[in-house]
Amino acid sequence: MKPIPPDIENTILELSVLYSEYAEGSIPLSLRALVEKGEYDYQAIPEPSLKLFNKYYFLRNALKSLLSIRAAIPDGLKVGAVSDIGCGSGAASIALLGSRELKLTSNGKVRLIDQSSDQIKDALKNYERISFSNPLLVLNGYVSDLSGENTLEPMEPETKELRIASYSFCEMVASGTSPQKLRSLLGGHFLLIDYFTVISNVFSSIIEESDHATASRQVYSLSDKLTSLIGQPSLKVNCLYAR
Repeated sequence: MKPIPPDIENTILELSVLYSEYAEGSIPLSLRALVEKGEYDYQAIPEPSLKLFNKYYFLRNALKSLLSIRAAIPDGLKVGAVSDIGCGSGAASIALLGSRELKLTSNGKVRLIDQSSDQIKDALKNYERISFSNPLLVLNGYVSDLSGENTLEPMEPETKELRIASYSFCEMVASGTSPQKLRSLLGGHFLLIDYFTVISNVFSSIIEESDHATASRQVYSLSDKLTSLIGQPSLKVNCLYAR
């Protein structure tokens, strides 16, 4: 197992402080285990435990996103636009925009895409809450039905755009979304973070040699501080990057 790089750990610790006003405390391990096994309805969790779950998932997804871009794009990348597909809480794009690897141009834009209007609202609130994101970026939050057949058009013509999908493709694959639809959503330049089986299926079914794609699979050990936040001593991270 690899240790978490110190700068990435510091970013997660900073995020946890910024998020502490939203929710303090930790989730009972017994309840978290039931939820993750699908034996307890996440939507039925009462307050304040629901806020703690939101914080836990936010920090875990943010950590996986930072580790993924470090593995996939160690030399860094500058883009004019970022699309967060199935954005949920916005953890992936918020974390990546705070990373040393991903930089937006001075007039860069971020597009938040989700089937749930409530998730879009939560993501926008998180962007407002977390101050280290680029103050110049323009947030285009809107609801997109990802089960539809429309291709996701580029945000700006002739602008380099990175599309991020963090644990949204697993739901689309499970619902029977066609490989062609998945490929159209990803576009030509993307970072996919998901379960190993999803990464493998996407790589084998829709990636071509011309995509210049690379997959990464790593297991990381967490420090005591991160273990207390994430609730587990190790973390599996699977990602696919294409350019």
